[in-house]
Amino acid sequence: MRCTVEGGHRAIIFSRISGVQNNVLPEGIHFRIPWFQYPIIYDVRSRPKLLVSPTGSKDLQMVNIGLRVLYRPEQAQLTSLYRRLGQDYDERVLPSICNEVLKAIVAQFNASQLITQRAKVSMLVREQLVERARDFHIILDDVSLTELSFGKEYTAAVEAKQVAMKENPGYLKLRQIRAAQHIAQTLAQSQNRVYLSSDSLMINLRDMVKVK
Repeated sequence: MRCTVEGGHRAIIFSRISGVQNNVLPEGIHFRIPWFQYPIIYDVRSRPKLLVSPTGSKDLQMVNIGLRVLYRPEQAQLTSLYRRLGQDYDERVLPSICNEVLKAIVAQFNASQLITQRAKVSMLVREQLVERARDFHIILDDVSLTELSFGKEYTAAVEAKQVAMKENPGYLKLRQIRAAQHIAQTLAQSQNRVYLSSDSLMINLRDMVKVK
């Protein structure tokens, strides 16, 4: 009896006499013994999976992190994968190891560091998750952070601080001074001579002295 393996798939054969056979069948038409043998089909193309894990930061802030992973089974190890985890390997493994890795890494950073060092956090998550998945014969082609949000209390505190800073006249003056310093530095590096008044630099020299 014929067995057809579609494109992007692989198959292993289960025998009622000897159990799972070690051969991995590629795409195409194959023959099997009716009743005694039947195929177990695996999709070996990269597929996306979205995962969300609530965890705690180093300063005990609640963080919700979303992950998008592109995964596929290791073709040469399909027999071992089936014996160990079955065909629903992704549902049994990925949520668990993602939660494990995220908790371990996020606990190393404060809430503010998770924002300012997001690229570093993403790199650490990717490296450790790829290694962890390999233990289960799962290949991760891509891992990316899709969400990084905090609890209501932390978000409210940050918003209140931002509002207070914007309403503070001293803060506004400081921003003007920094903007003027940036303009002056840019002009100093230019080969062309440009003369600007204090008005053009967006500052009042008297106010600048008062701020100091």
